[in-house]
Amino acid sequence: RQSESGRQIIPMLHGLWSAGAVATAFIALLISSFVSLNWHILTLVLIVYLLTINSINASKQVLLKGNEVNESDEVVTFKTMISSFHIDWVVSLGFLCALMLEISIGDWATIMARQEFRVSKSLAVAPYFLFMGAMIIGRLSYSRIKGDRSDKEIVQPFVITGGTIFLTSLALSMQIKESNLVLGYLIFCLGFLLTGFGISFVGPLFFGYAGARSDKPGGVAVAELGALNQVLTFISRGVISLVAGAASLPVALAIPGVMLILVAFFVTAASQPKRA
Repeated sequence: RQSESGRQIIPMLHGLWSAGAVATAFIALLISSFVSLNWHILTLVLIVYLLTINSINASKQVLLKGNEVNESDEVVTFKTMISSFHIDWVVSLGFLCALMLEISIGDWATIMARQEFRVSKSLAVAPYFLFMGAMIIGRLSYSRIKGDRSDKEIVQPFVITGGTIFLTSLALSMQIKESNLVLGYLIFCLGFLLTGFGISFVGPLFFGYAGARSDKPGGVAVAELGALNQVLTFISRGVISLVAGAASLPVALAIPGVMLILVAFFVTAASQPKRA
């Protein structure tokens, strides 16, 4: 659909998904003191179910039609699926580097705010919400920001700047907090905000790279990318957790910051046709 319309749909959809996730977390934060978890989850599930059914019905006219299955079609077994699984390491590693900082901030930002800056529970979520808010704005504004430039021209300066700002603000806030805790935390939060803009639309672009570089249908290429990413993300999370325990949380979070800068090199490679 993105190639047919000529519009950047994937980053926009990821922005809407992120907006929904943040809105849900924010509402949960507001009502957690006077609404039980059961009522919150049951109500949320019902609302999401009704909205999903309504969206599917409203989209029926524009959905792609599936191919009819006939007797001549080959039965695809699990063994066939596994044997035909293909890994594009350039796209897969680039996708991992693009997403790892977002995942790590979701895992550790609030814990780090409480541990390093000793702020209250309500203030500890500020870095996460600032980061996600900036990321949502960036994804929804991608088409306007991109203009006539190529993906590589717009992504490379954003990821290098975003990663550099994150690492700088992380190191600077750790130094300043020893003498001025409030100023250190403000720098910490500002770094998360600016990094959110830098990382905002990078991850979704790798779905397009996966489809363009594969000789399989786009949906299959994206599914393979997502499956491998689950494994790589699990391993990377474990590594960051081990570093956080063995060294410190700031050192552990520096790892995905460096990975974000490396995305600039993966974008250059992934934007080229795959060699046979």
